[in-house]
Amino acid sequence: MIVERIKDIVESMVSKPSFVYTTSAGFNLEGDNLDFPVICLFQIVNVTSKIVGQGMYSNYELNLVFVDKTEFDDTDIKNDEVIQAMRILFVEFMAGFTSSGYFGKVGEIKSEAFFSKYDVNTCGVVCSFNVDYLEPEILC
Repeated sequence: MIVERIKDIVESMVSKPSFVYTTSAGFNLEGDNLDFPVICLFQIVNVTSKIVGQGMYSNYELNLVFVDKTEFDDTDIKNDEVIQAMRILFVEFMAGFTSSGYFGKVGEIKSEAFFSKYDVNTCGVVCSFNVDYLEPEILC
C-alpha cells in the first residue's frame, strides 16, 4: 500500500518523472529502459510496527534515488548541475509527500550525491529517512 501511495505522489508531480520500485541491482538492469529523470524507491526492508486497537501502525525507512541520465564525457560542472536538478526534484517530491496526508512527521533526512553509479551513465541523489505511515493495516 505504501508503495502505491508514493507512486501516486510521483505521478502527480509537475515535473513528471518516472517511478520505479526495485532494488539497486534491479535499477541497474532496468535503467536502460526508463524515461529519465526517475524517482526510484528501493525495496523497503526496515519497518518498525506497533499495534493499536485493531490496527498495526508502521514506521518505514525509505530510500529514494532521484536520478537523471548524463553523458559519459560530461564535465564536473555539468554533473553538478544534474545533481542540483535532482535535489530540486527531491524538494518537489517532499512537498507532495508531506502534504499528502498519508504520512506523519518525516525524520532526519540523509542525502548523498552520486556520479556514474549504474551501467547507464547517471548522476543523482540518494535520500533516506524514516516516516510513520498513517494508514493502519487492519488486523483480523
